[in-house]
Amino acid sequence: MVKRWNEKYEWPKLRTAVATEFIKTVETQYADKIQTIRGAWPDWWTDGFASGAREAAASRITHSNVIANQVGLSFAKMLGAELPTDINKQIAGINNALLFYDEHTFGHSESVRNPYGLETWEQRSLKQSYAWEAYRYTGLLGETVMGLLQSFTPKAKLPSVAVFNTLNWDYSGVAKVYIDHQILPKEKDFEIVDAAGNKVPAQAGEVRSDGTYWYLYVRNVPALGCERYFIKVKDAPRPVIERTIQLADTHIENDWYAVDFNLQRGTIKHLFDKELNCSLLTDDAKWELGEFVYEIIDSRHPMEKYQAPQFLRRSPEKKSVLNSLKKEKYGILIASVQLLLPALVKII
Repeated sequence: MVKRWNEKYEWPKLRTAVATEFIKTVETQYADKIQTIRGAWPDWWTDGFASGAREAAASRITHSNVIANQVGLSFAKMLGAELPTDINKQIAGINNALLFYDEHTFGHSESVRNPYGLETWEQRSLKQSYAWEAYRYTGLLGETVMGLLQSFTPKAKLPSVAVFNTLNWDYSGVAKVYIDHQILPKEKDFEIVDAAGNKVPAQAGEVRSDGTYWYLYVRNVPALGCERYFIKVKDAPRPVIERTIQLADTHIENDWYAVDFNLQRGTIKHLFDKELNCSLLTDDAKWELGEFVYEIIDSRHPMEKYQAPQFLRRSPEKKSVLNSLKKEKYGILIASVQLLLPALVKII
């Protein structure tokens, strides 16, 4: 159409473009001409996602995983696999459930006035079920994908982990894998290496009776490709993991970020992006990142009239902070700080 238009008309001339082109033009040509306003102008249609934060998180994970699984199916097809005849129907079912969950209506029209009413609870239960339906079937789809790809992964003398990169650029970052204790015993020392013999940093996560979730830091997994990592179990006891009871230094950092904690408030006080060379948080802000905010409104009725209610907003009067860092021989990949607040446990 663009070609025919330009051949027929002298003006205006058309050309195709993508949405990011507008943003880039504004950034390069008009950035210093745009007024900066700090405040909140939320879209009230998205209020429902805050009311179902757990399902919203599951939905976002599912959106990402279903795309990755479809790329994995493409891998298998190109390698010569015969895909299940109903695979497209499975994908359509997942997308259909995601559409029903992502639709903005989250509950009964009187859910504010009558939060414990039958219609409120029924509609809320139905709404959240779509997120878990999509999440569950995406997990099953992922098992199908890995089963297909496994048949094309050459056998090796050593136990190995295959990491498939479904992105169209090289990936360096954390890969999470479950390794059975029969393959990697809890009491044995080990190392994980790539095909060239380079050691791969690894850190234990959740430990179960039959296996452990491990976080591997992989480097330069090729775009739309695969890398294998080999597990070498040694005939020596595994070093004892050192754990700190108290965070002696409230400052931690890695190659990308520098973080300062406020142990009195149980928050992140400073978050510095080394790559961008700037702070991601406002200095001396009233509310700090990760802060627990306790808000009470005087009545629900103003909300029904689309008016701001009278409210009281404060932080807990008493806080206790329990923090620890895992320091392991195999490399520190993840630092966790656990903040304990009254009736609530928050993990950053």
